[in-house]
Amino acid sequence: PEQLVESLASRVTNIDILTIAYSVEGGFTPLRYKYLGEELRLLFEDALNERTRNIIQYKRRAMEYEKKARYRECIKAYEDALSLDDSDASIYYNLCLLYLNLGDTNLAGDFYQRAIQLDASYKTSYNNNGIIYEEIGKLKEAEDVYKGFLSIDPENTSVLNGLGRISLSHKKFNEAEKYFSQSLQINRSSIDALLGLGIVYFKRGRFKEAEDLFLKAKDIESEEPLPYLWLAKSSEKNKDIDKAIGYYKQTVMYGFIDPRVHFRLFRLYLRKGFYYCAWDEIKRAMKLFINHLKAIIWTKIDVL
Repeated sequence: PEQLVESLASRVTNIDILTIAYSVEGGFTPLRYKYLGEELRLLFEDALNERTRNIIQYKRRAMEYEKKARYRECIKAYEDALSLDDSDASIYYNLCLLYLNLGDTNLAGDFYQRAIQLDASYKTSYNNNGIIYEEIGKLKEAEDVYKGFLSIDPENTSVLNGLGRISLSHKKFNEAEKYFSQSLQINRSSIDALLGLGIVYFKRGRFKEAEDLFLKAKDIESEEPLPYLWLAKSSEKNKDIDKAIGYYKQTVMYGFIDPRVHFRLFRLYLRKGFYYCAWDEIKRAMKLFINHLKAIIWTKIDVL
């Protein structure tokens, strides 16, 4: 942080308004480093007193100890920081992660509760690495992280939904139903849980129950494309071609880009005898498919 402030100060003078913006919600800054934004603000304002500087040094020292697996010294550094400021949520949150990695879920849970009481923003989908592992396809690692975090926060709907999605991907429908149902008991408006449970029912042939859940998801988030996609699939199963076409078109309208949707529309228009519409859809499907292949090729040869 000091280097950044020094570098900017050498280039910019007479700052009237300063905005520090960075993302911890799926961006490049892990949540455990969120406090660096506050540190930057204090540096820019030249408002760091001796006590705050000492707290910052203890936190940095703790991070270095943790990287070297010197956990006892890491904990001591955090305790020293807390002795100077026992209302710093970032310290409790980092202690939570540390004890969770060490397998002490009781202490991890205590520190987590203290962190979110002081700063509710630490209770977010990105307060653990489960969703990150899930997004890059490391499902075993994601499952382990989710289960660990569930042990200290059993009513965390994002964790329950993550475990539900992983179970669904492994076709473990009983497990998936359990996780999504638990999530809905906590938050009846959870889009992920409504969609997830709906997909479980759909895969099991319970199309009417699935459709009801997809409709609820659509009503809650009317511009989210996935409810329309699954409503289209449900309409196909119910032999309602007109409804299926309408829902597929809404799926595309709300930003879902996938050649398979256009291939489905192509087949449905053929069944209706709408040959011009079918021709338009097959052209769109082929264009998307070719563009997708090009992107893969260029990425493989490191051009993009």
